[in-house]
Amino acid sequence: MKIMYKLLRNICFHRMIALAFIVVFGVVFRSLPLFAGDWQRELKTAKEQGMIFSEDNRTLLKVPEKVTSVVIPSCVTAIGENAFYKCHDLSTLTIPGGVESIGKEAFLWCRRLKQIEISEGVKSIGEKAFANCRNLKKLELPVTAVEIDAEALLGVPQIILPAEHPLLQDKRTGYLTLAKAMGIEFSEDNKKLIRSPRHVTKVLIPYGVTEIGVAAFSSCFSLEEVYIPETVTEIHNKAFSLCKKLKAVKLPPRLKLLGYGAFSYCSSLREISIPGTVDTIKATAFSGCKNLRKLEIKNGVRLILHGAFSGCDSLTEVTTPRSVEFIDRMAFRCKKLKKASLHYKNDYVKNGCFKTFPDHCRIYFRRGAY
Repeated sequence: MKIMYKLLRNICFHRMIALAFIVVFGVVFRSLPLFAGDWQRELKTAKEQGMIFSEDNRTLLKVPEKVTSVVIPSCVTAIGENAFYKCHDLSTLTIPGGVESIGKEAFLWCRRLKQIEISEGVKSIGEKAFANCRNLKKLELPVTAVEIDAEALLGVPQIILPAEHPLLQDKRTGYLTLAKAMGIEFSEDNKKLIRSPRHVTKVLIPYGVTEIGVAAFSSCFSLEEVYIPETVTEIHNKAFSLCKKLKAVKLPPRLKLLGYGAFSYCSSLREISIPGTVDTIKATAFSGCKNLRKLEIKNGVRLILHGAFSGCDSLTEVTTPRSVEFIDRMAFRCKKLKKASLHYKNDYVKNGCFKTFPDHCRIYFRRGAY
């Protein structure tokens, strides 16, 4: 009887061990195929949609133009050149974390693409990868994306980067990479900014740029913010004219040339300080800046030419430094200007103030070193 009891106990014990092993093994066993099955199922579905992959299934080569939604399989590590070219009906997309590179012109002319999420892991973005995605209003890049080719983001108005992104830490090379990725053109030596796409909303001009060319940002109607480095010494004619949403700009301390119409009709501009290194405020430089409320002209400026601030209809008071030798007619024809404080030596203003200031403006002349 005892022998029988021991035998049954041993059998039960071993069965319990076996049962526990089967349960644990079953859980692990089931979880492994599930992981593998996910990308396999995704890959199968993608291929049924007509998507083409490399032999090892790691590179997405081509997506049919008529697709409306896409799930990129998690086995993919690269999106090839022209992979989504002219996929006009695609509106949203998530690029999984396993993808490390986005090839040249990968999403070129995806005109209805409104939202794209790029996961951490993407390191490189090829030339014109997102060019002409007209409905893509902003693009947030992961901190890993540091290799960005020229015009990769051409057509995207707003680029969002994490504060710790390496490109934001380098005002020379990093800013230059970003600017070129947005489609901003520079001279061969990268010292002159020649032209910017009209859609930009925020621009970081690289350190080392010395000139902003003629009409470089003219008619950039969406431009709200621009960083101008202290290396810039020349802002040419109409460089920022008609930037209607530009609210504030800090002119560099060594600026020498401020061209005619440089900031004309920047109707949202509220304040400006002109450094004393500027010899001449050219004609119509700030004309039509109807919301300009605060103006500082530092000692060193000599000439204020025709219509420089005409139409600055929110300006109520202006003070010019002793260095000013000539104020041309219509320079301050501003509707709300009530007071102008000038240095006593400026006899030319006494003789023609009705041509320079509005009739209701009171002119004060002062002595002293200012």
